[in-house]
Amino acid sequence: MEVIDIHVHTKTEECEDLIEYAKKLNIVKGCLLGDVLKYGYNQKEEQVKEINDLTIYLTKKYPSFFIGFCYLNPRNSKRFIEEEIERCILKNKLKGVKLEASIWASDRRVFFIADICQDLNIPILHHAWNTFSLGKNPSPACFQTDPEDIVILSKSFPKLKIIMAHLKGIDIRGIIEIKNYENIYVDTSGAQPITGIVEYGVKKIGSERILFGSDVYFPYGRDIPVQLMAILGSNIKTKDKENILFRNAKRILE
Repeated sequence: MEVIDIHVHTKTEECEDLIEYAKKLNIVKGCLLGDVLKYGYNQKEEQVKEINDLTIYLTKKYPSFFIGFCYLNPRNSKRFIEEEIERCILKNKLKGVKLEASIWASDRRVFFIADICQDLNIPILHHAWNTFSLGKNPSPACFQTDPEDIVILSKSFPKLKIIMAHLKGIDIRGIIEIKNYENIYVDTSGAQPITGIVEYGVKKIGSERILFGSDVYFPYGRDIPVQLMAILGSNIKTKDKENILFRNAKRILE
């Protein structure tokens, strides 16, 4: 069963080991989201460019394996954001936009980016977590987006493809919040496997809205086989596993 990993990070320009390892696990494509934590949560414009430079470099160095997303900080200037989208998406053929914890998804500054992405018909992959146990704003620079924030974004941009990160971070509460908003997808990354969460997601929102993500942060990060077995070992139909592991990402990224 072929796999597309929608949630990959790396810190290095040399990824042969990662690609070789991934291919042994039947992962045929990896979606690079950038070294998004290198400079904390509120990156300056030149730091955002550096993050995207690495993604662009790697998608060109390993074009048969890597797909790239343009990382953006909504707290940067609108002019810079427009220029970076043009540079990354239009000129260098990256496939979507990645937003981390620079600001909540419900913030109007995110709406500016969402409007552009909706017009270009490209997805936004946004970090999210169930913050009831973490606190909404655990540090002055870290803004943890809840599923409710993603829903606000979805209501304002119903044609925008939104991939909410971290199924195992948003948990059951997150699935309940997003179930009525069909333009919201969720990737399976975040924390260690939780018994029943994949099955619950398939039951409530359907396998067509769930995408496999490992959240590997090469050369460190999540363990890919553990994240894969959360899907392969789940009690769902084979066609649902195929949707999650490959078909949905292929459809969204085309």
